[in-house]
Amino acid sequence: MLVGVSVIFFNSIPASFVFANPFDQSASSEPLAANPLVIWVEAEQAVATNFTDIYPATGLSGGRGLHFSTPDVDDVDRFRATFRFSIPQSGAYVLWSRRHLLYINKGTVPLINQLTRYIEMWWRIDGGAWHKPVVDPTPVNIEGAYPSAVGHLGFTRTGEADMAGKYIGWYLDDMVALEAGEHEFEVKFHARQTTVTPIFRPYRHPFYGLLDAFAFAEPGYVPKGRIHPDFSIVPPVQPRAPEFGRIDLDATAIGDTIPNMADFNWAPSGTESDDEFLPLKPDLLRLCHLYNMAEVSIDSSGLMHFNWTGLDAAVDRIIQFGAEPYLCVGYTPSAISSMPADQPRGPVYGDPGMYPPTDFDAWEEVVYRTVYHLNVERKLGIKYWSIWNEPNNVFWQVWHILPWTINIPILGRPLHELKKLYLYLKLYEHAARGALRADPSIMIGGPSVLCDGGPGDYVGSVRLWITALAWWCKWQDVRLDFISVHLYAGSPDSSGPYTYGDLVRQIQQWTTFDENHVPEVIIDEWNAFSMEGGHDTITPYHAVWTMSALYEMMQAGVNHTLYFHGGSGWPGIFRQPDNTPTPTYNMYRMLGMLEPEQIAVRSVPGDIGILASGSSGRITVLLWRFGTAARRVDLSINHDGSFEGTFLYQHFLIDEEHSNLRSSSQQADLEMIHQERLAETSSGVIRISVDLPPTSLTLLQFEKAAE
Repeated sequence: MLVGVSVIFFNSIPASFVFANPFDQSASSEPLAANPLVIWVEAEQAVATNFTDIYPATGLSGGRGLHFSTPDVDDVDRFRATFRFSIPQSGAYVLWSRRHLLYINKGTVPLINQLTRYIEMWWRIDGGAWHKPVVDPTPVNIEGAYPSAVGHLGFTRTGEADMAGKYIGWYLDDMVALEAGEHEFEVKFHARQTTVTPIFRPYRHPFYGLLDAFAFAEPGYVPKGRIHPDFSIVPPVQPRAPEFGRIDLDATAIGDTIPNMADFNWAPSGTESDDEFLPLKPDLLRLCHLYNMAEVSIDSSGLMHFNWTGLDAAVDRIIQFGAEPYLCVGYTPSAISSMPADQPRGPVYGDPGMYPPTDFDAWEEVVYRTVYHLNVERKLGIKYWSIWNEPNNVFWQVWHILPWTINIPILGRPLHELKKLYLYLKLYEHAARGALRADPSIMIGGPSVLCDGGPGDYVGSVRLWITALAWWCKWQDVRLDFISVHLYAGSPDSSGPYTYGDLVRQIQQWTTFDENHVPEVIIDEWNAFSMEGGHDTITPYHAVWTMSALYEMMQAGVNHTLYFHGGSGWPGIFRQPDNTPTPTYNMYRMLGMLEPEQIAVRSVPGDIGILASGSSGRITVLLWRFGTAARRVDLSINHDGSFEGTFLYQHFLIDEEHSNLRSSSQQADLEMIHQERLAETSSGVIRISVDLPPTSLTLLQFEKAAE
């Protein structure tokens, strides 16, 4: 698909241009004042906008910016924002904008891999003509690599490929003549593409824009960072009126059971901090590194011996929480590892567990004995067994096997990757045969590969690994009950919540050879944390982002998704080091308060996510949304008459000022902001109005009053 195709030859403006006529002070009849006149406008203070949300990041002016993101290129043109400001004296002003817009310039071979695709900003003042870019601007005074900047935001116009996604800077847009008084400033966007879309790599990605701040300044002034100078004029915040909408629910129409999505990666510490998981009602807790906990040895006669003490303790700890263990089988026990004897011991490359076994039959026996011990001897009935962890990453080392092949010109690297893939297929086959021989009732799966592509192709090598495993199992008549995969997103732009649903549906297509057998898909590592840093994952924004991604996976048919949180050592669930609950933790608390049965949603505004649930005598509604302004909704619930008379109404909220450790009250726990007994206003219908703040999660609970 071509995106607004046009061919333009750009000449980049050198950074020194901003000091040349007519922008430098030498072009003015008077020298630049010590404190030049600067009107500084924060982008998130737009008086009107249809942007997606206000995005928080430490590298932005005021800690936040105005952001839009869409997977549809045709949607780009609809995004607009309007600002108002006042100029104290007439004159010429230079318009600066601190922003980050999609910019991709990759590849060298037309039709094959070359792609130049970007979004440009158009602007106008006081309803005049729209100004379009006539040159390819270059940012000045970029402010540091992530995490001090905004984190991973795809590609940016730095002119250097290795700097893509690491910087955000100021752009000089034009000089404008402004009269003293009030003015209105508007921006909109347009997607451009100056190459044909590559045949083999169409580059699926979101189209996004992030606006941080604008400055109307006397000629000669150059912004130097994200903090406005003390002498600048900042227009006062102008509150936006709430938007209105209606939600209609039908509690008489019962749908599917809502799956328990409170699944986590787990590193039990055995301390009281683990108990913070209890209110989340976890379903599955993933346990890795089994053979760091179970000791495997071989005596002089070749017999295997096992010490299960450590593994048993970890599994028992999970069961004490009322959860089911999800066991990641790996890594290779030292006793059968093929790591070269002369390899220095150390992390990854010096870890025997990262290397294939010397004997795959011995590996099969290790897995057989593990499943037999836990499920037959101890009768634990553990269901999910996933083979290995990220074999397409550094956790699967085969360098020492035919090492000379890596030096073959052109073919060396592909041969190495195929060697890794083949050996993993053998590893999986033997593990599956051993596990199923011990207990054929289990679910066996893999390969737990990491989506290792870039923002333009987040899947990376995943398709190869998953389809190869599916075909291998079909060819060798080996069971493959589920596909496991890892996806980390540098929200909001290296991928979006919808990416998770898209990934699940792709995997289903890749692995469905028989309509009677579609492997279950489990994303057993994920979260709203960019592995590249720069993101503050303990804000309400990321709680809403996580809930949105969970919902996308649910809609694609996922029953289990394991948020990566090892004990209390990863961001998102607890703030370290005091284990303080975060908004994302409180989001999982809300999920745990839902009833098991889903009830029908008849109508809901498009910017609101909703899960409505019911049981005998209780209705619980979870609402979440991004946004730039509050929304007031009239909620109507049709029920079967069980709420006639009075009922208890409770309202829980997560936003900037509630259930947020960084709120003015620093109240970190989930907050109930309202509770009262209400009377039904009309027969068979509950009616209530509720305010939904921008970027928030709201839980409403209605419970029949006791007689």
